[in-house]
Amino acid sequence: MKIGEVDVEEINFLRDQINVHFGGLYCFYRTSNITMHYRHLVKFFDELQVNQEFYEKIKETFYACKKERKIKYILDRDRESIRKCLRMNFDKYSHFCDKHKSFNNNYITNVIKGRLKLASKKYEKLVLLLVRKYNLELN
Repeated sequence: MKIGEVDVEEINFLRDQINVHFGGLYCFYRTSNITMHYRHLVKFFDELQVNQEFYEKIKETFYACKKERKIKYILDRDRESIRKCLRMNFDKYSHFCDKHKSFNNNYITNVIKGRLKLASKKYEKLVLLLVRKYNLELN
């Protein structure tokens, strides 16, 4: 089945590949520096604004980013290690946040529960702090 000039299966396949390699549309948008606005990207994948030009641009950007990608993801085993380290050293996440003001309870919870997919500078700072002060061991 085609919508406009693009086959629906091709759109769904590209969406699935973006979800697998980037964790979602927003992560793809943020890391790829694609030259279209995020809402246009969402409208394209919701099949509201489909045309061949958008499809080719998204596909080209995806394959270029996939080859040169140096994105760090937060691994599940790292999340579990962080959770164990915080629980062993503090009763609650809020106690950790009270001691270290640059982190808040919401951020720590999002890291541990998997709501944050990409490792940011703030995440690297958290890991470095836990490794140096609280003997966190990441595999």
